[in-house]
Amino acid sequence: MNNSLRPLLPATRPRSPPPSGPNSKRKRVSVACNECRQKRIGCDGSRPVCAACHRRDRHCVYMNEEDLEMRPTILKRENIALREKLVAFQDIFEHLQGRTQHVAHDTVQRLGAGTDPSDVLKTLRGELPHAILSEQNTARAILPAVYSDGELELLVRHPKAYCTVDLPVVAQGTVSTLFLGGESSHAHISQPEDVKSTDKPSNHPEYCDSRLEELNIDFWTSVPVTNDRAASAISLYLETHHPIWSFFDASQFIIDLVECRVGSESTSSPFMVSSLLAFAMQGYSSIDPAAAEYSYQFEQQAEKLFAAEGKIDTLPDIAALALLYTSIAVHGDVPRATKYLTAANEAAERMNLFGKPDQATFGSPKTIVATSQTAWGLFNFLVQMAQFHVVPPIEHPPTIPLPEELRSSQALESSHERDTVSISPALAEVQQAQSIFCRLWIIANEIFLIYRDSEIGARSLAFALGKYRKLLDLVDTLPKSMVRQEKSPHWVLIFHTSLHMVVLDVFRPYIAEGQQHGFRAYVPQPSSPRTIFAASVMQLKGMLFMFAIQYAPAYWNLALSGAMVFTVNAVLNDTSDAERKNYLAFCISMGQRLLPSYVYMIETIRAILAIATDKGAITSAEAIRIDVESAALQRAEYTDRCRGGWVVAPTVNDNVAGSINTLTDRFETITLFDEFTEGIA
Repeated sequence: MNNSLRPLLPATRPRSPPPSGPNSKRKRVSVACNECRQKRIGCDGSRPVCAACHRRDRHCVYMNEEDLEMRPTILKRENIALREKLVAFQDIFEHLQGRTQHVAHDTVQRLGAGTDPSDVLKTLRGELPHAILSEQNTARAILPAVYSDGELELLVRHPKAYCTVDLPVVAQGTVSTLFLGGESSHAHISQPEDVKSTDKPSNHPEYCDSRLEELNIDFWTSVPVTNDRAASAISLYLETHHPIWSFFDASQFIIDLVECRVGSESTSSPFMVSSLLAFAMQGYSSIDPAAAEYSYQFEQQAEKLFAAEGKIDTLPDIAALALLYTSIAVHGDVPRATKYLTAANEAAERMNLFGKPDQATFGSPKTIVATSQTAWGLFNFLVQMAQFHVVPPIEHPPTIPLPEELRSSQALESSHERDTVSISPALAEVQQAQSIFCRLWIIANEIFLIYRDSEIGARSLAFALGKYRKLLDLVDTLPKSMVRQEKSPHWVLIFHTSLHMVVLDVFRPYIAEGQQHGFRAYVPQPSSPRTIFAASVMQLKGMLFMFAIQYAPAYWNLALSGAMVFTVNAVLNDTSDAERKNYLAFCISMGQRLLPSYVYMIETIRAILAIATDKGAITSAEAIRIDVESAALQRAEYTDRCRGGWVVAPTVNDNVAGSINTLTDRFETITLFDEFTEGIA
């Protein structure tokens, strides 16, 4: 035996099978789908849809090595896709049969915009698509119609300012026949079923504050009006217009009113009561038509009291002057009204309400709050008038703290129960709303000061974007009571309406007039002046619809008339919009519903008709017919044209063209030309 050979080693054990579990090597597939190859993720090769694509709700497509899809795969995939679409469309149709009209309209819009039918179906079922929520296509599938990347960004980042707008088509349906046929337009104006009724249920307080039940109106005026009618009109004013202007402390005013307090610290006076009721009776006439005549009587009495007293430098009388101006202007006699607005402004300057006031003249804590209330109330009112070019912007806004801040600080310092004033829950919400309106009008006034200055010309896009940022910051920090919800108080809708009107003013100079409108199809553009403008137009349209549906005309604020013209002017700029005629009809119907109460609305309607005729939305014959029908709705005979100079359709460099004077003159020209050419072939 040869000992030089190496000894053999023992035999090794058989190899064990590869371990199974999460650490095992992934099985290789011969062909991965295109989606998994692009994402560089594992594909299990399942046909027709791999597990990864099924989980992510992606279209699963298999390619061969030459990057060409296999013919059998193409036919199989297309067959499955067509079958799925057919089933989805059938299910969508079945779901829509039990849904409202506006849901059906919104669904058709989404399908027309290219949204996948399966995503639309999941939305109707209340499900979420399986795609990643951060992707725009998914967000567009979930949200109501969105028309630009910029609008989508605003909806996501600033939902308090830009709510998802699901325009209720039922509102358009009530007026869709306005321009059709020869029937009267107002015959088609029906109040939707869910409009807030002015008839209060038995368990609801008759007034916004129960203390008004103790009103003795004969103490304040010689006008033969009942206590109930006067209290009802005052209550309606406190619910509708007072939250926006807040010339006085509503709770303290009610106390002084019902307890018949007069004197230097009283918030009431005969002049104040007459001026307030002169305007309040106009709005209340939509509930009680007989109140319209009382409005004129209170107006005459207020003018007589002012003429007898001459120069007035008290807080209640400054508020009275602003209210008297509003009453006379809404009655259509703006030249006669203007002197009272001027008198209010001059009295405020003499009393140092704007700028830095002399605190030595304030007196008691109660007087300080009253001074702040009147100063900021008049400021809010004047800036709103400045928006329509009635007065110039305020050079020096009030520096006195806001009323809510003063009340809070005094409540902490006060240790006596008698120093506190009881307040109803409704008026407590109104007090909080005033501070929010003040902050809005402060920003708006800063904008108007620069935009209306033709000498220095400091306007720039950077300035506009900076102020827009301040507006968004204001809305992002709103308290819950001022956020738009399903059943928001009407002053919340007015606040957001005013906000978006200011946004239109901010960006109007940077957009060509023909492009100052919303979008009808999706535009892949980021945030820019045009996309922001279009998004705010959409918000205004939605809020006007909500007002028309949720609230009766008695609860509509005069600010809506400006919003109507701002919005319809933008809508009419888009000549390709097939629905612009319907929206024009809707806005005119809103104006007609206000006509019986507010005489001046005839001029707003004529301004809208002039704009619509010039932009080819209606013919001159249609405009004349609507004007005749509108005039027939007025309770009071109105022959003289309003000459107020309000700019309701502003342009970049020519505000005269957009004034109500120019537009009503233009409408008269259209009328005369039509009469002159009648019968000429």
